[in-house]
Amino acid sequence: MNKVPSQRGKNVRARRGSAYVAVLGAVMIVTLAGLSAVTLTRVQHKAVVDNAAVTLARLAAQSAVEVGVYRILNDATWRRKVSDDTWSLFEPIGPYKLTFKQVDEVDGTIGNNMDDPVRVYCKALMGNAVRIHSVLLERHPVVPNAAIASGLHAGGDLTVRAGAVLKVTGGVVSADGKFTNAGEIRGDVHASALVGNGVIIGDVIATVKAKEMPDVAKVASLVASATIMPFAGDIEYCVISPGYNEYYEFGNPSGIYYLDTQNQDIVISNVRIHGTLIVNAGENGSVCVGNQVLIESSHSDLPALVIIGDARFEFTSAGNTAERYLVEESMEHNFNPPTAPYAGESDMDMSDHLPSEIRGLVHIVGNLEMGRTSGVRGVIVCTGNVDVSDTPWIIGAPDLLANPPRGYAPRNLPLMDTQMCVVQGSLRRDVGGGHHGR
Repeated sequence: MNKVPSQRGKNVRARRGSAYVAVLGAVMIVTLAGLSAVTLTRVQHKAVVDNAAVTLARLAAQSAVEVGVYRILNDATWRRKVSDDTWSLFEPIGPYKLTFKQVDEVDGTIGNNMDDPVRVYCKALMGNAVRIHSVLLERHPVVPNAAIASGLHAGGDLTVRAGAVLKVTGGVVSADGKFTNAGEIRGDVHASALVGNGVIIGDVIATVKAKEMPDVAKVASLVASATIMPFAGDIEYCVISPGYNEYYEFGNPSGIYYLDTQNQDIVISNVRIHGTLIVNAGENGSVCVGNQVLIESSHSDLPALVIIGDARFEFTSAGNTAERYLVEESMEHNFNPPTAPYAGESDMDMSDHLPSEIRGLVHIVGNLEMGRTSGVRGVIVCTGNVDVSDTPWIIGAPDLLANPPRGYAPRNLPLMDTQMCVVQGSLRRDVGGGHHGR
């Protein structure tokens, strides 16, 4: 009888081989897992490094755009120094490399039109990471920080009283101190602190810097060139000009006259002054300009009226004929005699009507009350407070800033080529991001 061979021993050997294979497989899995973890860590580390570089490049590009803008705003000749749509040489700044370019988005030529806007680009490199950001600049009218650029400026407080209507065209109303409007202003306003519930028909611009005032010391140079007139009371019903002076017997070729009231009040009314009148009322006196007057400088490089002390404008420049004009017949005075022609014409009769207003620069070294319908074609600069009542008006003189009177030129006029302003909301990321070489 044949016996079936036993399989017990074979099965034991098979199980031992399977265990070895299983152990070997587990070791391989652990090894592969370790290698994968190392590889994944390296990949993750590289991704972190790359992301950090991209982030730093982005921040650098955003910040460096301001550098490009700053260079334009502080270089009057920048348009002649850059090439159209061309990157500059790289500039190493710490760990970054920066390059800039400027693009005229109107016609592609930066130097042919000063009014064209320009987009400023900045490219930042951090390692292999690249980011580009840009911002748009537009040319805006310059708003000089000079007091004579305004129509009416108060170095102190400015108050427009209830019921008053102040009309200013061709200039702005501005104050370095508190600006209180309880009435109506028809014109643009520059103020650091504006209060009151009055009406403003115009733009309001908040200011943080006091305007540059004329140097009071310059008045002394004018006085040095003036004919000194002894104080003989109010100035009324007379003509004062370079070649003709009814208040004082002597004339002045430049039409500059100086009058010291010795701290007494003085009234200037029903007169024509063709020249520069400097009145010093001292600390206790005041100057009232009333009724009808025509005051204008005889030379474009001179102010019309300079008052040292407090002043009141109570003359009229609107209304009926008697309120708007110097009427020779009713005043029984000739205001354009042969030696003092008006608008090139003179005569010996008393049939003319001359407009009642002040023309040119008015400089008040003190406080000013401005009322009735007093009108000024020029600029009023007051070192103290200004109080406005009734319905006065001012028609500004933009040419005064371009050709200021002697001694009144601002010291810090902005350069005309730097009238570029950042367009709000124009900062953007541009193509070219990612990694260098893409």
